[in-house]
Amino acid sequence: SWDFAPDGLGGAFIVWTNQGSAGPHDLYAQHVDGDGVAQWPTLQTIAESDSVCQYPRIVADSPGKFLVVWGEGNTVYPAGEVRVQRVESVAGTAHTAWNGLRGVNIGESTQIYSGYSELIPDGSGGVYLNWTRIEWDNFQSSQTRLIYVDGNGSVNWNNGYVLENAMMCGEIRLLKQGSNLVTVAHYGQPALETISMRSFDLVNGNAADELDLASGYRGDIGDPTICRADDFAHMGW
Repeated sequence: SWDFAPDGLGGAFIVWTNQGSAGPHDLYAQHVDGDGVAQWPTLQTIAESDSVCQYPRIVADSPGKFLVVWGEGNTVYPAGEVRVQRVESVAGTAHTAWNGLRGVNIGESTQIYSGYSELIPDGSGGVYLNWTRIEWDNFQSSQTRLIYVDGNGSVNWNNGYVLENAMMCGEIRLLKQGSNLVTVAHYGQPALETISMRSFDLVNGNAADELDLASGYRGDIGDPTICRADDFAHMGW
């Protein structure tokens, strides 16, 4: 699995994992300029694990820097921990800012998925992000939490603010507007799904009442789901 983000200078950062049968299952990165030329002479390891790193998501921070979240802990999907790291390009290498190659542990469970995570930089080196806990075997319970890691790598809001509790929590989209963080969530159950929106007050640490934007039934097996948070990713709010 892999992801990429612009570097703010015309190029891009790319991160990926090795999930083959042979280890190590670490997290790697490369920096390319606007012409597609690698800026680091060798591939850079930005996270090490005794088990497996998987499903990374990254976002550009300030020019030459990015933030990355990934799942870790099991060799099967999903993982057991979610970790986050700030990385910047320094003298031709990737420099990790938080806890060496381990990053910051923001959540633990036997069933955690980072593939739905969304990251919003706070403008001061920190990041707002979400992670999802899923009872993957039977979809009986899932939960999405919103959490904040400041520029020093300190986790705020304890284990995070619970955004949704549902049989199935799907995609989350985040948008920062002044002192509010707007969340659009896709959740429900396999038959009936809902898109909801709420505003989270970053100053007072609370959420406004939830607003259901859309809901509907999934069609027959093989039909597309009619409600997806992706549909709201490019709304011009």
